[in-house]
Amino acid sequence: MNYLTKSRYFELVNKDKILKTEGISLKRANKSEYLELLDYHIVLENQVFYENRFQYGDLIKKYIDGEINCYAFQWDFFDLYYEHLEISDNLRRNLNQSSSITFSIDSKMKNFCSLMEDLVPLCEFLDEGVTEERFDREIKKIYSDMQKYAPSTSAIYNDFEVLGFTMIFFTVVTTIAYCFLKPEVYSLLTNIFS
Repeated sequence: MNYLTKSRYFELVNKDKILKTEGISLKRANKSEYLELLDYHIVLENQVFYENRFQYGDLIKKYIDGEINCYAFQWDFFDLYYEHLEISDNLRRNLNQSSSITFSIDSKMKNFCSLMEDLVPLCEFLDEGVTEERFDREIKKIYSDMQKYAPSTSAIYNDFEVLGFTMIFFTVVTTIAYCFLKPEVYSLLTNIFS
């Protein structure tokens, strides 16, 4: 399935509802249509993860920067993950109830979600044998790959560099403002720094 056809999705959902009222599952009645409906549900779930990709990127960055340890990362990751699964379930329920809802699929979504598929078991097995060193190595690789789809939303990468630039910028702007407003101040400044 390359894209979601909303009309086909609703057709499958309605067929599933009708069959359930008759005590038959879509899986039993038509396995290929059941699998197609599951594909739609997976795509919707992946869309939610992809739309929230920046939260995952920022969380991994916090771990890499040493702000949290691997166990705090695991805890925070699963909080986000289960929250987004719940959003996905709500979206699916709302789509089932209303044909006026629209959704789109980003072309990079599939690749991002494959990284999520690597991240989930890594976090699950942290308590069951994955060493902290392996976790660290794998999380850094995932983060590197994830940057193609979810660069960190943190605008400031080096606080000192930004602070230095800001100080220089305001010094220049202030000097220019004084030159136009009070020329005698400019001549005073040039005498001091000469």
